[in-house]
Amino acid sequence: IWVDLSHIGDRSYERVNDLLGDLPHLWTHTVLRSHHRKERGISSAALERVRQTQGIVGLMPSESMLRGPLDSFALQQKLLAQSVGAEA
Repeated sequence: IWVDLSHIGDRSYERVNDLLGDLPHLWTHTVLRSHHRKERGISSAALERVRQTQGIVGLMPSESMLRGPLDSFALQQKLLAQSVGAEA
């Protein structure tokens, strides 16, 4: 069973993180917080949990969610792969 964390807020994530433990964390559609700068973007702490639990992150190529033009999506992919691994 997967629990999609894409729309969870930071405070709720803290509680759900404890409940999920070492189960893989799944974010089906998000942007990096460093590019969106709002709670809607996945934080570096959550990315670390994705890496630790061998979870999955799906990036959303949306100009309205990116800081700058759509080509910043490629930068996000690169940063995400460095952070959690390309297989995630």
